[in-house]
Order: sequence, then structure tokens, then C-alpha cells
Amino acid sequence: MIFCYTAFRRFLLIAAAAVLLASSVACSGDDDGLGLRGDDELRNLTFVYMMAENSLSGYAEADIKEMMSAAVEIPDDCALIVFVDDVLRPRICRIYSGAKGAVCDTIHTFGKDFVSSGVDNARMVFRRVAERYSAQTLNVVLWSHGSGWVAGRRAPRSRSIGVDNGKNDYSNTDTEVLDIEDIPLLLSEFPVRPTVLMFDACFMQTLETAYALRECAQWIVASPAEIPADGAPYDLLLEHFFALDVNAAHIVDAYCDAYEDAWGGVVLSVVDCDAMEQLAVCCRGLVPAAFERAKGEAVAAFSYLPGGYSSGGVDYYPDFTDANAAMQKALDAVSYVAWRAALDRAVPYRATTGRWYSAVHRINYRVDRDNYCGVSMYVPREGERYKAYNADFSSTAWYEAAGWSLTGW
Repeated sequence: MIFCYTAFRRFLLIAAAAVLLASSVACSGDDDGLGLRGDDELRNLTFVYMMAENSLSGYAEADIKEMMSAAVEIPDDCALIVFVDDVLRPRICRIYSGAKGAVCDTIHTFGKDFVSSGVDNARMVFRRVAERYSAQTLNVVLWSHGSGWVAGRRAPRSRSIGVDNGKNDYSNTDTEVLDIEDIPLLLSEFPVRPTVLMFDACFMQTLETAYALRECAQWIVASPAEIPADGAPYDLLLEHFFALDVNAAHIVDAYCDAYEDAWGGVVLSVVDCDAMEQLAVCCRGLVPAAFERAKGEAVAAFSYLPGGYSSGGVDYYPDFTDANAAMQKALDAVSYVAWRAALDRAVPYRATTGRWYSAVHRINYRVDRDNYCGVSMYVPREGERYKAYNADFSSTAWYEAAGWSLTGW
């Protein structure tokens, strides 16, 4: 998610956020405790972790208002807890429907700012929430800028989600990133495995990321492409997070439908984490021969954008190739049928609008609805621009599990 603000817009957003914070505070204090009520065990806890100390700060405020507008959808035996670190101090809120309407109860405001995309700080927040809210089922949303499996800009390079500039402003300067490999550590603070792990961030639905997180959740909901800065329509999603039998496909449909007629669209899918190991086994039997490094000229021909989009032959996103497009091109017909069956088990649901907008390239890409699969993969290639990508890719768990280590790349 990317957006540019004028100085005046920044002033208005800071002022509005301050008003919202002041009007919603029920109690606050230092870091000694949350001041949470000792609730009985909940049927469901949905926890949204917003790393918004960046250009998306104003959108965090808008998303919280969306949640409040649908607070009536939160059953009495469930809880919606939101951690938000924007241009104000980090805080933890509970959103619910009270006697006089929707309430955003700021149950704790931290005494000082900290980098919410740092693993130690994030783990501290996850632990505090997990200790105070016991629930039979759990959903988690990670909200920020994202880069999927691709290494972040900081050294050492790391696959990441989250930008926190450490300055309480709207810049996207990295201070520390949350590694994909750190996410299992955060989620382990909860005693139950999340039913849904949703990434409200760009580029997070990759095979490399899903394989790394295969034990962390039942379903992963995310996009293989950029998503609009407005992000998820939480006013339409809450009823699905708190359903008695959560269906991740319903979350995807509600998210996608909200952008069907919008100028900038969205591409989304559901990954079944329990099927990722079998997909890796299938790939391991096919990838070595199909992508042998000696076939460099054929591999160099790949120029697909995430989601199977038409790029006019221009290789804008070499790090995010539509998985179906790549494998269909590389495999013979019989092998492709076997691989596609394994993919469809691992990615059982996908949805898209007709187009999606790339803020990076300022282009509206058309979606090939018949061929896109809703999840991306990396295909190594020769050339100077791919050296860093190839090196980063070789350090992923997917590289070994899916047979890429046997290709010579």
C-alpha cells in the first residue's frame, strides 16, 4: 500500500487521529499492565496488528472507523482487539458494540514510542494480548506495507512485512522489519493455532511465504500483488471473522467485492496451509528437470506479473511470477495436470477484480481471469539484476523443499 500526502493533509490526519484517540480512551497507563477485564473464555478472538508508523497512518484510522461501524457484528462471546502504532503513541484497543453504540475502548496507551515492526516489541504486544484474552479460536491480521518473500532493504536482508520509521511521521524509512521467519514466534504466544492469518499488505501471497508459515494457521488470506492503500473493507469483513464456522472464502469475496467497481482493484486468494507440504513434494518431482539451469534461455522468457496479468512483455515484477503461468509454460501436459491438482488443493479459492492498480509503476494491470492462480512464485534467471533475488531465494525453506536446490540455481 502506497500513498503520498501533502503537508496540509498530514496536519489534518494527525489532528483527526488525536481527536479519535482522546475521545476513545477509557483508561491508559504505563507498561505495567493493560488494564483489561478478566473475561471468561471467548469463543473467538480476532487480533489486528497495525504497523502504521509510515505513509499508511491515516488509513489505519479509517480502518478502525470501519471496524467501529460494524461493531454490532461482534458477538458477545467474541472480542476484536486492535494494536495500532501510527503517528501517535502505540496503543491497544478493544472495539465492541455498547449500550449507546460502537465503542473503541483504548485499554492501554504505551508510555513511549517503540518500533512495532521489531520482533521483540511485536512479541511483547502479542504476549500481552494472549495473556489477557483466552479464546477457543483465533484470527490474526497483520497490517502494513509488505514485501512477501523478497528481502528487505536493511542488512542483513530479510523477507519481511512492516515499516516503522521510528519518527512518528508519514515516511516509509525502515528502522527494523518483521521477518517472515519471526511470524511463527509471534503466533506461538497464543495457545491456539489461528484459523485465519490475513495479510492486509502487498505481495504476501507467495508460495515461499506460505510454505514458511505452513504450521502457523489453517488458512492464509492475502494478495500476490499490490493492494489499494485503503486496504480491507473491515465493515464488510467482521461478520465473517466471527462466524460460528469461519469460511476464508467469504472473507476474500467480501474484500474483493468492495473493489469490483473501483478504479484500483485487488487480487486475493486463500492458501490451505495443511496442503503446502504436499505441493512442495509435487514440485520437488517436477522442478529440477523443468527449470534446470542449463535451460537458461527458456527460463529467461518468463515475464509474468503476479496473478497472471498481461504486462506487454515488460518484466516489471521478476520476483513475483504467477505460479500457474510459470509451471504451465515449463511442464509437459501430463506433468502440468498433476501439478495443477496439487496447486488447487493448496490454493482452493481465489478471486479478483478485472484490473488492479500498481502504485509502484502507476499502471492499471488487466487480470487474465482464466489463467491466474492467486499466488506467486520466484523463477531464478541469469543476469545482473537477478543476482540478489537468486541469492535471497536460495535461503528460503521453499528453495530446498520444492527441489530448486537440485536445478543448479
